[in-house]
Amino acid sequence: MAPDFSSEKELTFTLLGEEQPSLLWGDGARLIFVLYGSVSVLLRGQSEVLSQAGFCLVNPLELCRVSCASGSRALMLTIPQDYIHLSGCLTESRSCTAVDAQTAPQTVCDELRRLMAQTARLYFNRSSRQRLNESVMALLQFLESSFPCIEHNSSEQLSYASIDRITYVLNFIHHHWAENISVAQLAEQIYVSPNYLSRFFSRYLHTTITDYISNLRIQHALRLLREEHTSITETAMRTGFPNTSTFIRKFKQQYGLTPKQFEKQQAERGKALSQNTLLFTKESEDNDLSSLFRYLPLEDAPASQSKTVYSCKVSAADTGTSVQPMWRRLLNFGYAREGLLAAVQQQISRAQRDIGFEYIRFHGIFDDNMQIYQEDEAGQPKPNFLYADMLTDFLVSQGFKLYIELGLMPSALKKYDIFVLNRISNFSVPAQSEKWHFLIVQTLRHWISRYGQEIVRTWRFTVMGIHVPVFTDVSYEEYYEHYRNSWEAVKSVDPGLQFGGPGGFASIAWDADILPDFFRFTVENGCFPDFITTQNYPHHNVETDAEFMHTSVAQDFLPTTLSGDRHFTRNLCGRLCHLLRAIDREQTPIWLEECNSTIWQRDLSGDTCYKAAWLCHSIAENYAAVQAFGYWLLTDFIEERGAFTHIFHGGYGLFTYNGVPKAGWQALCLLRRMGDALLAAGDWYLITRSRTQLHILLFHYCDYDSLYRHRYRRLSQPAEAYRVFREDNVMEVHLEISRLTPQPHQIQRSAITREQGSSFDQWLRWGAPNDLSVDDISQLHLAAQPSYRSELIMPDAQGVFHLQTELQMHEVQLFTIELNS
Repeated sequence: MAPDFSSEKELTFTLLGEEQPSLLWGDGARLIFVLYGSVSVLLRGQSEVLSQAGFCLVNPLELCRVSCASGSRALMLTIPQDYIHLSGCLTESRSCTAVDAQTAPQTVCDELRRLMAQTARLYFNRSSRQRLNESVMALLQFLESSFPCIEHNSSEQLSYASIDRITYVLNFIHHHWAENISVAQLAEQIYVSPNYLSRFFSRYLHTTITDYISNLRIQHALRLLREEHTSITETAMRTGFPNTSTFIRKFKQQYGLTPKQFEKQQAERGKALSQNTLLFTKESEDNDLSSLFRYLPLEDAPASQSKTVYSCKVSAADTGTSVQPMWRRLLNFGYAREGLLAAVQQQISRAQRDIGFEYIRFHGIFDDNMQIYQEDEAGQPKPNFLYADMLTDFLVSQGFKLYIELGLMPSALKKYDIFVLNRISNFSVPAQSEKWHFLIVQTLRHWISRYGQEIVRTWRFTVMGIHVPVFTDVSYEEYYEHYRNSWEAVKSVDPGLQFGGPGGFASIAWDADILPDFFRFTVENGCFPDFITTQNYPHHNVETDAEFMHTSVAQDFLPTTLSGDRHFTRNLCGRLCHLLRAIDREQTPIWLEECNSTIWQRDLSGDTCYKAAWLCHSIAENYAAVQAFGYWLLTDFIEERGAFTHIFHGGYGLFTYNGVPKAGWQALCLLRRMGDALLAAGDWYLITRSRTQLHILLFHYCDYDSLYRHRYRRLSQPAEAYRVFREDNVMEVHLEISRLTPQPHQIQRSAITREQGSSFDQWLRWGAPNDLSVDDISQLHLAAQPSYRSELIMPDAQGVFHLQTELQMHEVQLFTIELNS
């Protein structure tokens, strides 16, 4: 659709990039901020090149052409005339045409950038219209006071009739750019002579009609070359150029290289970005809006003092429904070789001692560094289970059943080189399926010989997830055969062994074909999984995200954004149940084998109290919906990313690498104290009972704001960790508890807050130091303990007690009431 050059009515932000050279004209003002790279601005016939953090004001009714260099981005704010008239500012053109960051007055530029960043944050986070309007007005007033008016005579002012003429001509050009448009044809449309129109156009838009049309055609040609990979001849023909030579000459004039050279450059860039990695490793501050948001003040915004009331009723006489906590079924640590390290084993032992899990899962039992797969001089397999036995002996001794992912691929068996992050673990399918089959059979027979068939039958087995074909050279047909071969190998040893699948990222559940095709294949080939597995990372593909903006695709990580659905886990379980009902397999157990609130491995917010509230919310909403909820991951000690410099660095772990518990771990410890009968669960509470106690868990879960979900804003400083969430009021909880005996009851209150229960917040209060002493670590352990208070309560004569409490954002509270007989 061609752009509309009529009046702009809404405040908008637009991201500009190299694929979208922009010709701008309208009755609103435009403020352009260079996020990274360099941007060329052609304004009033003068060309300026702006570097990162430079900005440009395009006055109303001025034509401007913006071109971003390769790998560059700019953010444009369009301010409608209604705002301008209301503010009384910018009624005359400003001299602030283009200001480069290297030459402008620092204090003036920084204040303008701060106001721009503040407005962008409010806009993208959908803050109230009043707050957004106030920010825009402050921005307009600053422009008015900081940049003088342009000196010009009244003859330069455009009349309303002239504005209408330009608007009509521009709209006509943008609807007919691929046709043979002449100046005479345009002049006829507005009833003026061709000479008058040419002079008028050049005078007020500072370019000729011919150049304007040519530039517009080049923009469309750029899109065809990049997105449709059309030939040079076809591109010239489809964009209205009279011949290929003219197209090549105009293209080179504008971009400094021929279309063929441009295509070669794009192919080389695409090749560099399409290496066989499941997750990209490069994280640059220049890949998002961080260059703008760094001008926001570092201090936290004052917490909201407004309150929202939440009410609930519960009877202490209810017996509830007996449930087994699905979150205690499965514990995850990183990779098999890491399980041999003393630091990791100590944390595994603590997890089993403090909470007690049924299964334990990890990656990489067949990684080269476990040295299981060996071949003799004749190329025949000769397995070696020395390291594997050391690991499995330890895990079995701790009381775990094993959840074995049969992978990853030994180098001697690989078909492709497919690596994850900074590890050498290979996500390939085997080049020789018979050797892979042999490896599985020999490994299972070894475990049965070592631990007994009865024990191994309680274990569970899977292979790598079905998401691998989405991002790599592995085809779905290859994945299906790999799955079937693995299933057959396991069942050939003992049909009673449990084999699950297909794993994969959660977004696959909403794909129209992936899971239905997999289910069809496994039903037809008699290898349907004994239990369904998936990985619960709350994300959306960018193509289906209504709030997605173009920068997401330019970032060096998976083309996906965090979901804005606060009930993502519940809806994922519902989707899987729906797919299973469609094939009459609704009784098949569902295991969420990996769960986390984020897809990013350096997400500082995961070290905060937020993780505690997220865990409580996700578990409470799905308390009996699935068989297992396996949080990924126990410890930050995982050799999957580069080295870190801080004890808190946004790792996935519930513990730091050296064993300091985070708020998320403390949330699980509170959940461990819940009863075995479920009375009620909701968006902010979980209520259970045991024989002698009533347990009330309250949590104030606040999800990420839009900017952070789309990775437009990254956390580079620990002090910013709490600044990426949607603003919310204080929770004021009114809970009516009935059917208590009318006599004193002991009530115990534990709470996870930023003041107590969060080792990260204590570290933050110290100034986030790099080097910590032994005494410092001991103090962090103490600070990690939730607050605790015990007192007597007295129900009224009818046995009713009204419990009232308040929760700040991310706070968790557990009340345990002793039930007197």
